[in-house]
Amino acid sequence: MPSPKENRLITWAGAIIVAIIALLLGYPTTASGCFIFKQTDLYCPGCGGTRAAHHLTAGQWLHALRDNALIYPVALLFIAHITRIILRPLGKKASWKTLKITKTRSFLLLTLVITFTIWRNLPNGAFLRPTELNPPKFSPSPPSAY
Repeated sequence: MPSPKENRLITWAGAIIVAIIALLLGYPTTASGCFIFKQTDLYCPGCGGTRAAHHLTAGQWLHALRDNALIYPVALLFIAHITRIILRPLGKKASWKTLKITKTRSFLLLTLVITFTIWRNLPNGAFLRPTELNPPKFSPSPPSAY
């Protein structure tokens, strides 16, 4: 019978394998939309996050940045956290300094998210807003008769 540490490792490994398979097979990027945006016409910090994650996993780095610029810090923190969780049961430590959540780091992260949210809702922050879910398609004009 596996030990609790081995069970935890097996669970996380299985979850990661399922996530990788889902990402490789692709998943639909059409979502119902942001509840906050539908109710207030204001962009929340997560608006465009699903599409940004999809573009990021598909290797479309600029599209991900265009949909939600917060995807990069979130992805880095996620990868660091998952790596730490996987290495802990093996008795290994991550090669970089362990990410400790301090008051200063929490305050800086909260300030970043609040600033990002306010700026993307101001008129000069249009470049931080997510792109349209279904951009208008170009329809070529009908062939002209000579």
